[in-house]
Amino acid sequence: MRPALNQVSGFIKLHFATEERPMRTYEYPGFERHIGEHLEILSHLTDLLEGNPALRTFLDAFILLENRVLEHMVCSDTSFETWLAAED
Repeated sequence: MRPALNQVSGFIKLHFATEERPMRTYEYPGFERHIGEHLEILSHLTDLLEGNPALRTFLDAFILLENRVLEHMVCSDTSFETWLAAED
């Protein structure tokens, strides 16, 4: 389970870093709030990677990915895309 969580963690960190660059560049007004969401998700993911029993880690990881990361991508990331499109 740990290798899979490490891979997912790497993907999430890459996704966050990739989307933060244009937010900074275009001075997105929701940037600070958005970064806060990233930090909260990464903090929870770090907790998962630092020692929960395997079954608990799997369940927590599933809940994190389904509820937090997907919700973030669908809602918060879409808000940035909508704002960016309106700026053009």
